[in-house]
Amino acid sequence: MTLLAPFLVLLSRYTGAVDTVVGTPLAGRTRPETENVLGFFTNTLVLRTDLAQDPSFTELLGRVRRTVLDAYAHQELPFERLVEELVQRRDLSRNPLFQIMFEVSDGDATQAPGFGDVAAERVVEMPWHTAKFDLTLSVEQRPGGDLRCWFEYATDLFDEATIERMAGHYVRLLEDIADRPGAPVSALDMITDGERGVLVDRWADPQAGRLDLLDPSDRRHLCVPALFEEQAGRTPDAVAVVAGGRRLTYAELNRDANRLARHLRSLGAGPETVVGVCLERSADAVVALLGVLKSGAAYVPFDPDGPAERLGYMLADAGAGIVVTQERFRGRFEAGAHRVVTVDPGAAWRGEAETGDLPAAAGPDNLAYLIYTSGSTGRPKGVMIEHRSYAHHCQVIADAYGIGPDDRVVLLSALTFDVAMDQIAATLLAGATIVVGDPLFWAPAELAARLIEHRVTIMEITPAYYRELLESDVGGLTGLRLMNVGSDVVTVSDARKWARTGLPGRFLCNYGPTEATVTCVLHPVAGIGPGERDEAALPIGRPVAGTAAYVVDSGFRLAPVGVPGELCLAGVRLARGYHRRAELTADRFVPDPFGAEPGGRLYRTGDLVRRLPDGTIEFLGRIDQQVKIRGFRIELGEIEAALAGHPAVRSVAVVSRPSPAGDPQLVAYLVGQDGRAPDVGDLRSHLRELLPDYMVPAYWVTLAELPLTVSKKVDRKALPPAGPQLAASAAPPRTPVEKHIAEIWSAVLGIDDIGLGQDFFALGGHSLRATRVHTRIQEAYAIELPLRRLFEATTVEDLAQAVSDEVEAAVAALSDEDVAALLEQPEGDL
Repeated sequence: MTLLAPFLVLLSRYTGAVDTVVGTPLAGRTRPETENVLGFFTNTLVLRTDLAQDPSFTELLGRVRRTVLDAYAHQELPFERLVEELVQRRDLSRNPLFQIMFEVSDGDATQAPGFGDVAAERVVEMPWHTAKFDLTLSVEQRPGGDLRCWFEYATDLFDEATIERMAGHYVRLLEDIADRPGAPVSALDMITDGERGVLVDRWADPQAGRLDLLDPSDRRHLCVPALFEEQAGRTPDAVAVVAGGRRLTYAELNRDANRLARHLRSLGAGPETVVGVCLERSADAVVALLGVLKSGAAYVPFDPDGPAERLGYMLADAGAGIVVTQERFRGRFEAGAHRVVTVDPGAAWRGEAETGDLPAAAGPDNLAYLIYTSGSTGRPKGVMIEHRSYAHHCQVIADAYGIGPDDRVVLLSALTFDVAMDQIAATLLAGATIVVGDPLFWAPAELAARLIEHRVTIMEITPAYYRELLESDVGGLTGLRLMNVGSDVVTVSDARKWARTGLPGRFLCNYGPTEATVTCVLHPVAGIGPGERDEAALPIGRPVAGTAAYVVDSGFRLAPVGVPGELCLAGVRLARGYHRRAELTADRFVPDPFGAEPGGRLYRTGDLVRRLPDGTIEFLGRIDQQVKIRGFRIELGEIEAALAGHPAVRSVAVVSRPSPAGDPQLVAYLVGQDGRAPDVGDLRSHLRELLPDYMVPAYWVTLAELPLTVSKKVDRKALPPAGPQLAASAAPPRTPVEKHIAEIWSAVLGIDDIGLGQDFFALGGHSLRATRVHTRIQEAYAIELPLRRLFEATTVEDLAQAVSDEVEAAVAALSDEDVAALLEQPEGDL
C-alpha cells in the first residue's frame, strides 16, 4: 500500500486523471490446505482509487488502504467473472478493466522500511518475453529489508528514456513523501534537480541571447511609429503596400499616416486614449493603423459586418471617442457620441498641408492596441498590448522569419484578428511590401494565382485555408520561401502535403495567444519520419526571443518532460491585462515563481501541453471550454450566455464536435421552456444580432433535459451525436442544375437529401466550404461566377439560378462559330 499510493500519484501526474485503475495479482492461497499444493491459484484484483479534491498523501494512503482491504475481502471472486459482469464488448487489442499492473513479491510492500535507501536502477530491456500490460511496476523485497523496483513496459508505447525518467520521478516522489507526508498530492515534487535545470535554464527561454535586438534604454526604438519612420527614411521610394490597383510607397504611406495622425490629435487623440478602426482590408487600413499609433492613441479594430449590439458594447467598453471608418459604414456610428473620421477620397484630413513626422506622443509603457476576444462571461474581453511589447514582437518576428526589403508578405487575416497586426507592422519595419488580400475572400485557386501574380514570398494562413489552397494548383509558387501555418492545430499530414508539392519554401508552425502579443512560439518543420501518423499534431515548437515558456501542473509546479500541464508564458511580450477586468487579469496574469526578474509575471494560457524529450512543446488541448473554429478563439460560455438570454431557452450547452466533413463545428444542445422545442431559425437570428457568424452553431439539438454528472454539472461527454437539421418538408431539387448543386453541397457538407430551399450556412456551411463549392461549380460549368454570389445565393434554388444566369450570359456571348463547334461535341450534362 505504501508504495502503491505514490505510484498512483505518478500515474495521475502523467495522465492528468484523478480516477486511476490498476491491477494487482494475489497468490490466491487463502486457505491453509492450499499452502503446499502445486498449481496456479493466482487471481487478479482491480484497484480503483480516487485522487479528487487534492488529498494529502496521508489521506490518500488511507483511501488506498481501504480500497486494498475491500478488494482483499472479495479476492476469491475470479477476475474472469468480473470481466463478464462489467465488460459488455471485449477489445482484443487491450486488457479488460486495466492496462497497468502493480505487483509485490516476497512480502507485503506495507512492511517496507523508510524511503531513504530507495534508488532508481537502470532500466534493462529484456527481449526474451513480451510485456503482458502497457506498464507494470514490480516490487521485490530482498533479504535484509531492502526493496528492488523495476518497470516492465510495452515498447510500442514507451521508449527506454521515457521509462528511465518515470523511474526517476517515482523515486523523487518517494523522497518528497518521506519528508512531507502531510503535503497535498498536487504539491509533491517529482522533478529531479538535473531536469529542473534543463526546464528552467535551457528550455524556458532558449532565444534569450537574441534580446540584443532591442536596447531597453533606447525608448524611441521601443515604439512602432518611430521604427517605421526610420525605415521610411531609408527606403522612401520602395513599395510599402499593394492593394488591388493601388500602390503606396513608404514615403506616401508615411505622409498619409502623418496627415491622419494630425487630424486625430486635433480631435483629442493621444496617449491612453482609444481610437476605433472599422475598415475592410485595404491600403487605407494600413494608413489608419499607423495614423492612430502616430497620434499617440491606441488602436482598436472592429468588424464592419459584426453584430450591432456586440459593436456597441465594445465601443462603450473601449471608450473609443473617435472612430475611423469608410463612408458606407458611417451610419453604424452616428447614433453614438463618437467623432467619425472617414478614409474615403475627399476626406478632410487628406488635405492636410503638413506631412512631416510628428513629435512622439506615446512611450513604451503606453497602450498600443486593444483587441477583443471571446469572453467566457458572455461578453468579449479586451486585451491591452503596450508599445514595448508590440515593437519587440515586430522586430523579433521580422528576425525569425528573415523578412527583408525583397520580401512581399500577403495580408489575409481579418483586421480584428491580431495576426493582422503582426503581418502589417513586422513587414513594414523590415522594409518589405504588404500585399493586401481581397476584402471578401479569395477562393483557393484565385489565391494561388494572386500569390504568383504579386510574387509573394511569405504568407501566414490558418490550417483550414491552407488545406483548401493545396487542393488547387500551387506548382507556380516557386517564389514562396516561407509557408507559415498557425492559429489552430497543424498536423503531420499538412507538412507531408507541403513536402509533396516539391516547392522550395520552408514550412513553419506558429502559436501565440493575443495576451502574449501574437506569435511567441515557432516550430520549423525540417522533415517528417515515415512512422509519424498523418492525423498526429505537429509540435508548436519553442519560444521566440523575449518569451519564456513553462509547463506547470495543477499545483503550479514545473511539469516534467512528457507530463501534461498548463502552458505559462513570461517575458516582455505579455499584455498589460484585460481592459476594465481587474479580477480576470489577476487570475490569468500571476507572479512568476521561476524567472530571475523581480516582479515578473506569468500568463496562464489555459492550453494543455507537454514537453517532448528535445524540449519542443506539444499542444494537447484546452483545460477550459475554449475552442478554436477556423482559427478564431471562442469561449463556449459566451455563446451559451447569449442563447440563455432567449426567452424560449431554459438551459443550453454548446460544444465543438467534428462535422461529417471532419472539421470542427459548434453544436448547441437546448432545453426549451415548458417542454417546447425552440425555433432554430429564431435562435440563429437572435445570435447573429449578438455574435459574429463564426460563433453561431452549425448544428442544433433539442433535448428533454441536459445530462448531468454526479456533481450536477452538464455532462458534455454524454451529449448525443448531432447533425444538420434537414427539413422533412423541404422540396427536392427539380432541374438538372439544381440537382447538380445539391450533389455538390452533399459532397462538401457530408450530408444527403438536401432540399431546394435549405440554407447552405444553416446546414453547417462556412466560408471555406463555400470556396469548395465555388471551385466545383467553376470546373463543372466553365463560368466566371464571383465567389461573392455564394454568400448572396445561399439556397440550392437561388444558387442554381445564379449559375444558370451565368451560363446563359456566356452562351449569348458566343459567336456562331463557337456555337457550331460546341454542337459538334458529345452531349454533356447541360
